[in-house]
Amino acid sequence: MSLKKLSVEGEVPAYLYAQEPGSLKVKLTNHKKWAPSYSIRVKEAKSHKPFDLEPEPYFFFIPSGKTIEKSVLLTVHKRGPLKIAACRLATRFPFGFFYKTKSLPLNLETVVFPAIHPIKLPQHSDAGQEGDGRVERRGDELYAIREFQAGDSLSSVHWKSSAKTGRLRVKEFQSQNSYTVFLTLTDPATNQPVHAEVLEERVSEAASLIYHLVNRGHEVSLKTEDSQTAFGSSQAHLIDLMHKLAIIH
Repeated sequence: MSLKKLSVEGEVPAYLYAQEPGSLKVKLTNHKKWAPSYSIRVKEAKSHKPFDLEPEPYFFFIPSGKTIEKSVLLTVHKRGPLKIAACRLATRFPFGFFYKTKSLPLNLETVVFPAIHPIKLPQHSDAGQEGDGRVERRGDELYAIREFQAGDSLSSVHWKSSAKTGRLRVKEFQSQNSYTVFLTLTDPATNQPVHAEVLEERVSEAASLIYHLVNRGHEVSLKTEDSQTAFGSSQAHLIDLMHKLAIIH
């Protein structure tokens, strides 16, 4: 009776960082008209799980027709999309000799960003040097030519390009406050993809550099073998870069 006519819902943030706890809200609803439910635990559907819950959601008493909400900490071990399709309800009520369980759909989805670690940021003396190839600093130099937008100064118009295309185009410069973070997915010696462990180290290192640089107000771009993003220093730009690093392989 305790397990009958129960439903469970969950709410997770739009994104989490690997190895850092985030909030998970669990709502348990008792749809029975008269009978309450007692001593319900919400457990993972699979024995091998990519995350931990602390503490395990536990509902001592759920009155009939009521919804009870609990907040717990969700810690995911690895980056990437996370889907929690189902969960198990378990109870030892009333005698406590053994668990009785029931599986229910949950359908939670979020994206897990790479783990962020403390890291030594580039110093001013490193400007203009790539060092070990991870970070390059840009000076006040031409970075790109783009379409003219309202508010752009006519002094920044690139007249030669504008004459060729028949549309006004402007020069874009990067300041001394800009960095490019490089992410290499292959071994330079063999030109083959790196092992999974090495890839995870590189992705986490790139994410850590980007995270700390942006939070200090620097303009940052992410460059891989295939593409390079625009420069930016906003939180929206940071989240966009973390999304890219979360799914890269």
